[in-house]
Amino acid sequence: SDLTIIHYPYIEQPDILVCMSQTGYEKFVYQMQAETVLLIDQDLVRPLRGQKIDFFSIPPICLKKWQRKQQKFNSSF
Repeated sequence: SDLTIIHYPYIEQPDILVCMSQTGYEKFVYQMQAETVLLIDQDLVRPLRGQKIDFFSIPPICLKKWQRKQQKFNSSF
């Protein structure tokens, strides 16, 4: 059969990484590529010292709106 069961969608090399918690950031930051776009919650996430990572620090309400748009976009396929 050509069907493969996906038990859990693991992130390996994200194009966009949205981190709304410090724990999530610390878990996935090392899987970023050089061109990965990183969006972080400005109130809850602090980039690790000594890492040279470009990121956008965004208020949580903007991240929530962006996520809703992404969900609508993804569900249209």
